[in-house]
Amino acid sequence: LVVTIAAAAALLSVAAWGTWRWMHRPIPGDHYQVVLADLVNTTGDPDFDLALKTLLSIDLNQSPFLVVATESDVRKTLKLMNRSPESDVPLAVAREVCERLNDQVVLSGLIARFGQSYLVTLRASDCSDGKDLVQVKATAKSRDAMIAAVDAVAANMRKQLGEPLRTLPRPSQTLASAHTFSLDALKAFSQARVYHQQAKFKQAAEFYQRAIDLDPKFFSAYASLANCYNNLGEQSLGVQANAKAYDLRDQAEGPEKLRIVTMYEFWKTGDRYKAIRSYQTWTEMYPRQPYPWVLLGEFEQSIGQLGPGIDAEKHAIALDPNYLSAYASLAENELFDGRLDEAKAAGREALARGFEAADFHDALRDVAYIQHDTAGFQEQMKWYHEKASEEERDDADADLDVSQGKVHSAVTLWLHEGDLQKQDGRKQAMQEGLAAVTDLEADMGLIQDARKHLKQFDPLPAMNGQGWGNIILAAVEVGDVATAEKVLHHMDENGKEDSDVQGLFAPEGRAAIALARGKPEQAITAMQASLSYESAFPDVSDMRARAYLAAKQPEMAEQEF
Repeated sequence: LVVTIAAAAALLSVAAWGTWRWMHRPIPGDHYQVVLADLVNTTGDPDFDLALKTLLSIDLNQSPFLVVATESDVRKTLKLMNRSPESDVPLAVAREVCERLNDQVVLSGLIARFGQSYLVTLRASDCSDGKDLVQVKATAKSRDAMIAAVDAVAANMRKQLGEPLRTLPRPSQTLASAHTFSLDALKAFSQARVYHQQAKFKQAAEFYQRAIDLDPKFFSAYASLANCYNNLGEQSLGVQANAKAYDLRDQAEGPEKLRIVTMYEFWKTGDRYKAIRSYQTWTEMYPRQPYPWVLLGEFEQSIGQLGPGIDAEKHAIALDPNYLSAYASLAENELFDGRLDEAKAAGREALARGFEAADFHDALRDVAYIQHDTAGFQEQMKWYHEKASEEERDDADADLDVSQGKVHSAVTLWLHEGDLQKQDGRKQAMQEGLAAVTDLEADMGLIQDARKHLKQFDPLPAMNGQGWGNIILAAVEVGDVATAEKVLHHMDENGKEDSDVQGLFAPEGRAAIALARGKPEQAITAMQASLSYESAFPDVSDMRARAYLAAKQPEMAEQEF
């Protein structure tokens, strides 16, 4: 009976997913490309300005029928118009932005107050001639009801523009229930998004947390907070925030639900192949959104599929030429694939568009180093010393030091970087950095230093697979095979579905332990599980080469080296 019920539940789950995917399949025919103007607020309440525009943008982005110009698109276009990227975007300016972006529709809105009630009006007009196309309205009986009113005009606008009923929000669920009914929470969330778009993840995380404190059921804030933590290297905190968002997933619609489910499934299991399938589904259902294409490219690269990863990132850039993270991932993919000139071009294009993230300078620095371009390399190092954060500068200087054999200097810089992370409350990032330093010390023969640092990992802190892998390799190098086996067992137990653990770090750990025990054939066998990773991780070939050398197969070792 239990088996029968479980099987029936599984079939219902599959059927529900199939129905949901069919309902949200790509819409054939025309799509509206939209620029969102600033809302005209005549109420005198400044809290309505950014917060309600943010909510309107989120609501409209749930539609597979609309392609809303991103904030970065608008800001870059304002710069081309000789306007400040931070300037307001009233209707007249939005229309010119729309024409420059070759989009079709401008959406403009008005918020007015009549006694204790409010009126929200949203108008769609043609970019080319300014002709009104559609106008929708909604009323709110109080300030707190404004969020529901904005949701209502967004849903009605989607309907009036011709979006099929099957992809519109369910009648039984207002969009506001998928976000928040708290205007103060939405205001904090809107400010967090501004910082998030500027890659200021620490500040963004503080405002996302403030939004959650104001509304503990604000699932979008949990999901975005998880993303910030992951960018800060605090994956364990990211998993906790993501789990909260997942618990509230049934309130979500469209791409937001896809984002939460896909992130949760990956961070819970670490299964990159499952994540790739999810992002492929996402790109089929919302083919004009660059975000899933960027993530698809990053996951493809992470398992060594560099060609498909490059294609996905290029597709994202074609959809949105101002999508910052797509350039960063593209440059890294091309660098790993040996396409040095293309990686340089991607980095230069990103800088030309006004992006100043360290990711682009990392790629340009590495290309210059590989190509022996002294002037290009010095140009990038100058940027780190003049414009980068202290942590980014330490990291760049340490990379240079270790490449020149100045290991002690590099370690000092990385340990200082760890102190900065600790002061910032980023304990996991600090511990994983220390694990990498410990592995380097052991590899370079600084055995006493490595042993001292290894003691700091008892008990073993929360880490990702790479952190555990570094501890295993360091322990083997200093002769503490028992500790290496203990950490390997912990990693295996806690990463049974983790692609990186099972396909990369555990095989490498098993191979290192086998070599330490004088069993090179076992090491060779262990490394067979890592074949798909060797394009993106040179450690795979290095470990396999060492195993072949120990097995007295020098010709095979030479090929791997």
